[in-house]
Amino acid sequence: MARADTGSVTVSEILAEAQLSTRAFYRHFTSKDQLLLAMFEEESERATAQLTQRLASTPDPYTAVGAWIRFHIQLAFEPRRHRRTLVMQTLELHRVAGYAEALARHQELNRAPLVRALEAGAAAGIFRHTRPTTDSIMIQDIVNNVLLRRRDGIETNDGETVRATIHEFLSRAIGVQHRPDPGKDAT
Repeated sequence: MARADTGSVTVSEILAEAQLSTRAFYRHFTSKDQLLLAMFEEESERATAQLTQRLASTPDPYTAVGAWIRFHIQLAFEPRRHRRTLVMQTLELHRVAGYAEALARHQELNRAPLVRALEAGAAAGIFRHTRPTTDSIMIQDIVNNVLLRRRDGIETNDGETVRATIHEFLSRAIGVQHRPDPGKDAT
């Protein structure tokens, strides 16, 4: 799917790439749309589990927010992760029945560790101006826009510059005095 330049791929192409028979495909899926939605669900669950684990090992809320941003920027700039992300951004997937609901559910699950970090930072007095739930949606929108800009070939900065710029901006927005290299070691 990542190689399809038409934005659409046939079941035959999927079967040829996966080296599966038609019978094997239809034993597991009733349609290509069901396969696409299952791929999205599995990839989203895997990413959210990795993200949650990564943030659980951060020493403080500030570093956790930086790690959350870094994780998402890596989806756009690390070649292997970027290829997987491109598959999940195809227009064909976006047209699948049930995709919008699955996307909303997974975005909420993905934001949960960020909300917890923002809440912890507010409780500790580190983030003086945060509204964790609302701010987490805005932060997610910012990093999602980077993914789209990278997909479309219009993001000209490298991943580390983008990450540092976003984190510095957000630090000001949520009332933190900027600290250099947030989350740098929290990969």
